[in-house]
Amino acid sequence: MRKLTVEEVIEQIGIGRFQWKLLAICGSGWAADAMEVLIIAFVIPALIKEWNLTSQQAGFLGTAIFLGMLAG
Repeated sequence: MRKLTVEEVIEQIGIGRFQWKLLAICGSGWAADAMEVLIIAFVIPALIKEWNLTSQQAGFLGTAIFLGMLAG
């Protein structure tokens, strides 16, 4: 009996319904995360005006957002 490599086993199994669902779920999560990061660039200047923030306070706010993302 010949030993199969991981690549050969994956090739035999193929891509099925579960893999496509998993790709859609992970892709949606990644897209939502990317949109959140992008929207920060538009929200921070508006918050600076609205809340009369200094550039240092705005920097802390941006840092806090990313630290929150890091924490989960």
